[in-house]
Amino acid sequence: MQVTGVLGSSVNFTWVFIGGNVNSVQWGIKRDGFLNFQQLLVSVRKDKTSTITSDPLYSRRVSGAWDGSSPGQVTFTLNSIQTGDERLYICRLGPKSLFEVPVYDSVQLLVGGKKTAIAFLPLHLFPHLFLSLAQCCNLFSIVG
Repeated sequence: MQVTGVLGSSVNFTWVFIGGNVNSVQWGIKRDGFLNFQQLLVSVRKDKTSTITSDPLYSRRVSGAWDGSSPGQVTFTLNSIQTGDERLYICRLGPKSLFEVPVYDSVQLLVGGKKTAIAFLPLHLFPHLFLSLAQCCNLFSIVG
């Protein structure tokens, strides 16, 4: 999935998950060739505590919000989009039990220079499952 952001604007990455027993949701930069993080940007736990990277390139530009419900919805925001933000990002839904497998999804952010580059994006369903996690979807919104 690809989403186009505009230089200087913001983009919301929203994942909606149905079923399952999610304990934490993490979002960051995807490691090339691996289903893992190169750099974790935001982590939000079921108890609503969150951790944001200390990297000065991102620390004041990223945030995450989740009310802790499962099924639920989590939104990660990247503000003041820069050319260097054009890359592949990954989201990890972490299960409560060590015996369950986490669910991953990724999205490519493209950076455009004009406001006319904003695109409306369709709903994207997760094909991945863990326990009773029936489906997941990925919604994006561009904030001007």
